[in-house]
Amino acid sequence: MFIGPEEYKSCLRKLVAEEEALDIAVAFWGAGAYEYLYPDKTKPIRMICNLRTGGTNPVVIQQFLDQANRNNASMEIRQCDRLHAKVILGKHQALIGSANLSTNGLGIEVDDNETIERSALWLEAGIYTRDGDELTAMRNWFERLWQSKHVRLIGEEDIKDAKRAWERHRATRPDLSDPSNAPFSLATCDLSEIKDLPAYALLYRNELFSDEAKAALKAEQDSVDEQQGGQTKTSKLWAFEGWREFPKASVPVDFVSIYWRPRGGIRVDGVCRFLDLRNTFNYADDTKGYIDLAKPVQELLKRPFRKEDRKSMAELLNSCHCMSEIWEASDNDGEAGVIHLEDLARIVQRHMKKK
Repeated sequence: MFIGPEEYKSCLRKLVAEEEALDIAVAFWGAGAYEYLYPDKTKPIRMICNLRTGGTNPVVIQQFLDQANRNNASMEIRQCDRLHAKVILGKHQALIGSANLSTNGLGIEVDDNETIERSALWLEAGIYTRDGDELTAMRNWFERLWQSKHVRLIGEEDIKDAKRAWERHRATRPDLSDPSNAPFSLATCDLSEIKDLPAYALLYRNELFSDEAKAALKAEQDSVDEQQGGQTKTSKLWAFEGWREFPKASVPVDFVSIYWRPRGGIRVDGVCRFLDLRNTFNYADDTKGYIDLAKPVQELLKRPFRKEDRKSMAELLNSCHCMSEIWEASDNDGEAGVIHLEDLARIVQRHMKKK
């Protein structure tokens, strides 16, 4: 039986609920797949994924691996670098289609440990069958694949490699939801699209910047200007004094700098990328200090983010009255904090719905 986009998800849900055991060969997996496919943690499942090419979220696969370690009898998981199939097979029924087990494929994601559904980005289609001959053919195919030289177990190094591949894939994929390349906005961004992308907000509560830090920044800026030989206009470096370690990735990370004034009011400084350059110095009392240097950029997640966009973001944050919640959700030390852009946007969008 042919099923279109409207029936795809309900058909999968029915199959998962009714079958006592599942064999799954689906290339790419995303957030929500574990909760969606495995509500019954005692159900026997064998699954094969494509982990190496960057389309599978390794965090999701780690969830399945952890379950396999807790209950080896019910969960088995392997990988295949050449897998591109999407087959979900039970004893009495099967689904073969175009959808990966991801947010874009099925429109599933997790919010505060709750699996929620939304409209999928892709229009999927497939074949649902209860035909005995077809099920036998699929079962034989799965067994051959499971035992083949192309399929192997997943180890710790595989997960590490998959994380690097996932970061590269997430950072370079095009934004299909908005071809106009409009400026980035916390109010309208798709949370599932920015999930796990290398973008954070840097929050700080005071503007104190020591004389020693100013001198260290000036020395670095003078060095950059001298290297350019005055032939081109050099951008001014940013410096962050005494901050803890910043999140890192194998691709450039965007950081939005946001000043939350002690008496209220918000200023968005802009976006920067760190240069992996820390300048150390001594304070007047001989204690050690340091600044981390960054280069300002005029884009955020490959979207324009200029002066007017900074102003719009500040106005939005001021109007939502949600900075206390954002601050609490951040990893902060009382003076400065870091929060992933998705977490920030989620709080903003939730407060917008209340208005």
